[in-house]
Amino acid sequence: MGKVLFENNDKRQIFGVTAKNIDKPFIYQDTAKEDYIFCPSCESYLSVLEGYFAQQIHNLIKSNRGPVYFESLFDNVGSQFLKTKLVEPRLVYLLIDSILFRCHIASIFPFERFLIDKNLLEKIRLQLLRFKGNNTNEIFTTLNQNSDFEYRTFMLGTPLNWSESVSAARVNVNSNTNPVIILTGFYLIMIHLNEQKPREQVYLNNGLTGIKITLMPDSFWNMIPDTILRQLIKRIPKV
Repeated sequence: MGKVLFENNDKRQIFGVTAKNIDKPFIYQDTAKEDYIFCPSCESYLSVLEGYFAQQIHNLIKSNRGPVYFESLFDNVGSQFLKTKLVEPRLVYLLIDSILFRCHIASIFPFERFLIDKNLLEKIRLQLLRFKGNNTNEIFTTLNQNSDFEYRTFMLGTPLNWSESVSAARVNVNSNTNPVIILTGFYLIMIHLNEQKPREQVYLNNGLTGIKITLMPDSFWNMIPDTILRQLIKRIPKV
């Protein structure tokens, strides 16, 4: 699910926790893969969204963070962000919707308990279908012909440096929280699902003027999996 966001990495881990082994989380070495949950045309459409993200954001973060593609931003405490200059944000919002949808309908670990509100799920499904296309040009055309677009506010974080010292652990946590948190590969995604938009923050993507990426110091990034795991353990009922 998501060849770019969920790409192979030898360091990658998924932590599993149950009520019976609450004090001893077990580790999966790779993400479980579930085939044939979409028809071929829908799989192709989702691949277009993933490919766009890979070309316009993922590959450039890895190799070229220069001013041609990104604007550098800083908040009042010195945190650093990148803001895309050439990306059509709606394609990224569609990718975020597709991730939510796929996490919800997947039936294998660690996604089998990832559930979102059925009314919101239907909104997401209909929007994905409304802008379905075989390539980016077709999607662009449909977007330009239809002004009815709904986006979910989200934060996209990544390590400041992609190096051997940076871990790529992945954790999918309780979807009943808001924002939903998905840690996958080299990305932390926090998606707000409620209708009321959160308070404006420099790191949030909640408009159509570019996609912002939060650059997290390596030491902070490497602490995230353990922090999320501890939060996850607290939410599991003991038996």
